[in-house]
Amino acid sequence: MIETTYRYLNVENYTYLCSDLTFSEESLRLLDNALEQFNETTGIPDYVVECNSRHGYEFSMTFEGPQYLIDVEKLSDGDKVLSLCGVKQKRDQLNMPPMVHFNLQSPTFDIPQRVEIPLRYLVKGGPKLNGTYMVYLHALEIDGEEAFSYYGLTRRRWMTRFIEHVRLALRGRSDRRFPKMLREALHSRRIQISIGEEGVTGKKQLTGSYHVVCAAGRSKENAHAIEAYLIEKRSHSLPFGLNMIHGYHRGANMH
Repeated sequence: MIETTYRYLNVENYTYLCSDLTFSEESLRLLDNALEQFNETTGIPDYVVECNSRHGYEFSMTFEGPQYLIDVEKLSDGDKVLSLCGVKQKRDQLNMPPMVHFNLQSPTFDIPQRVEIPLRYLVKGGPKLNGTYMVYLHALEIDGEEAFSYYGLTRRRWMTRFIEHVRLALRGRSDRRFPKMLREALHSRRIQISIGEEGVTGKKQLTGSYHVVCAAGRSKENAHAIEAYLIEKRSHSLPFGLNMIHGYHRGANMH
């Protein structure tokens, strides 16, 4: 259990969303310090905490100008694990809520991984997330170019669902688009690691992944509506979409 007191971080919700990422307490202190400095220049963290306190998570906050990203990096230097944290602007994304990006490297497949979480779910003021519904995105980067997207909904941790997807893919017992693509891409990456680039010529290889908490702390009805919208607009029937059916038809399969 993390006992340190933070000015902005909601430890309970951070633990619920990020405990599987194995970031150290030092990383959390760096993140909280970065948020303090971020607040001194913009006032945004205080605004987010106030909105959380007054309205909860189903309230749409308003922001103007380029989107702010808070990057948390975990780097290895020999036997040491180093943590870095910084705030930057994404000028091609306007009027969007601030996000926290946790950047890691998969030790098994030696590929970059990124977890994107809206700042509002990691700071104080809001209710606890455990026991509520969330909508997530798993995106698979193939051959360093294409990003295939899968949207899902769960009442559990998003990482728990992803691990289940990986296990299903590796067992090879599903022909659904997402586990099938994941299985083929992981298999190609394993071959590449074992025998080099020539072993995967013409095969789709997993070269990275990113995972997004699209919405959290939601009622079942609100989460279903968000998932259905995202699947319809960004996945279903699109070339790089891995959802096979509309979100509002998935209620019986939700976990």
